Amino acid sequence: MDPISTQHCIFVEQKIEYTKKLTIEKNFNIELYSDKIRLMDKELLLEHVFDISYRRATNEIGFLYLHTNQGVIPNLVKTNPTPFIDTFRKVKQFY
Repeated sequence: MDPISTQHCIFVEQKIEYTKKLTIEKNFNIELYSDKIRLMDKELLLEHVFDISYRRATNEIGFLYLHTNQGVIPNLVKTNPTPFIDTFRKVKQFY
């Protein structure tokens, strides 16, 4: 089954090697399906996701928050997630 909507996110990992600090940026997608949301290593049933919100942190980065029964799951985004959030709310409305 193909996702209804996807949102591109980033994961920032910092490593220290010898005398330098490395910042590694990894890309992943949050995928919205009719019954679940899939992200990196998790699958959340849609009934366990209460809402999704967005807060811009800088001109380049923002936080996409998944409000779930397991707590709030923050994700870093570089693009505006409004279409993804709108699609989620439409799907959730009929779930």
